[in-house]
Amino acid sequence: MNAIGLNFDPVGERKLGQSKLGGPPDLPASLSYPKDENGNDIPFLCQLNLGEFDNEIASEGILYFFVNWMIQPSTALFFFQKIQNL
Repeated sequence: MNAIGLNFDPVGERKLGQSKLGGPPDLPASLSYPKDENGNDIPFLCQLNLGEFDNEIASEGILYFFVNWMIQPSTALFFFQKIQNL
């Protein structure tokens, strides 16, 4: 499997559902913001719109990454194949 390279433009306009690093995620209406075992929000790391990449994972859909490396490490990873209701 080949690696996926990322080049984010911190200044440019971004459409809903595009790949992004940080900021608020473009979550589907059906997904609640992920929380750790204490009920705290898990920090959003990035979302990858797989339709923007030539990859072997999927030709469409979004991967969402939430990671907290601090006191009580926690992570959440979500995949939605159909990009709708963001």
